[in-house]
Amino acid sequence: MQRPRRVREDDRSRRSVEPAASVSLKYPIDLYGDGEELSELSFRRATLGDLAASDRATGDLGRIIVLVMRLCGVTRGEAEAIDARDMVAVGEAIADLVGGFDEGKEDGEP
Repeated sequence: MQRPRRVREDDRSRRSVEPAASVSLKYPIDLYGDGEELSELSFRRATLGDLAASDRATGDLGRIIVLVMRLCGVTRGEAEAIDARDMVAVGEAIADLVGGFDEGKEDGEP
């Protein structure tokens, strides 16, 4: 008999977290080919696990795709369907969420 999975407090709080950033897409993604569109991406805060997963991807675009998938909860196909002209805003949102990591500074430090 398999024991039920225990839900840690961290797991519960992660699911209900307010978005850390959002980007309105100028060119919405057609999700299922039936007219249902995704017109906004909501990003949660990044974790070290997210950054480690993106490091395993190949190339800068591969890293961005992995971060969009993980931080927005979209599929690879949905992430890859983002119009290139929306990538500036998406890239800025990601940079804001992980920007202090590259410089070894916390948010708000000069």
